Amino acid sequence: MSITVGISRIRLEIWSRQKNLIIKKMKNLLFLLITIFLFSCGEPTINGKLIDNLNNPIENAKVEIDGTAFTTQTDSKGEYRINFVPGEIKLKYSKENYLDTILKVKISSKDDFPAQTVKTLRVPKTEGIFYVDHENKNYLKLDKSKVTYESRDYAQTLSGYPAMFKIVEYYTTLKEENLIVFKQGKIEFADTSPRYIGLVKLEDMGEGLFKIGYLKYATSVQVDWTHIEYKKPSDGWIRKSINEIETKYASYDERNHKKPFGIRINELSKGYYAFIEYAHKDSGHLININYFLPFKIE
Repeated sequence: MSITVGISRIRLEIWSRQKNLIIKKMKNLLFLLITIFLFSCGEPTINGKLIDNLNNPIENAKVEIDGTAFTTQTDSKGEYRINFVPGEIKLKYSKENYLDTILKVKISSKDDFPAQTVKTLRVPKTEGIFYVDHENKNYLKLDKSKVTYESRDYAQTLSGYPAMFKIVEYYTTLKEENLIVFKQGKIEFADTSPRYIGLVKLEDMGEGLFKIGYLKYATSVQVDWTHIEYKKPSDGWIRKSINEIETKYASYDERNHKKPFGIRINELSKGYYAFIEYAHKDSGHLININYFLPFKIE
């Protein structure tokens, strides 16, 4: 009798477990059906895509609608879907090492809205000047080279008075095999340097020697028997010569003053060029000899 009762209890427990399992599965199925129904009848979505200035899709970027709780992330293709309420909408896109971007749209209907592809700028993680390689969809950092200079004093008249001058001339020696070579035409450079940077064309002196430019300034002058010493270059007459190339900026972000960022656009012909850092006007130098980024255009 006791054995029969035990078997009945076991059968009851098995049936109870199976019943609970069936109920759980039915609940999950019901929840899935409700979710599908609500999604199909729910709020409309904005569909779009986010890419960088090299046309690479940006994954895991945050997409949000300003002033609302609507937010999402981009997938591996840079695509996203985000709910919205019709009206004037400001979409904000953000990700580390990319410039924050905003897209404004006005949507009056509750239908799904295909937004235009949004392009933002990729910011290099380190400081420097980078060639924007559209063909390989990447940034190429320019390497530093060495600069030498010659300094000499000489006498010359200044406004009819005898004066002493100092001239500082800057040179560099370059080896063809060590130079990065780019094709002539419109070239883009990503600039993350906080320095006062200029792009200059070098004067070929032959045998691998190139002249960068010179700085000339008065150190003293004799006026009506009075000898005047200039304690800093900017106090007296000053002249400089350097072949700087005009630069246009496609975009520039000054919100972070410790790490500014811009895309330089230059139209360059064949020759030798370099990015240089200008020295302070009272340093007695035209450029910083420790910051020199040469390259060749052919």
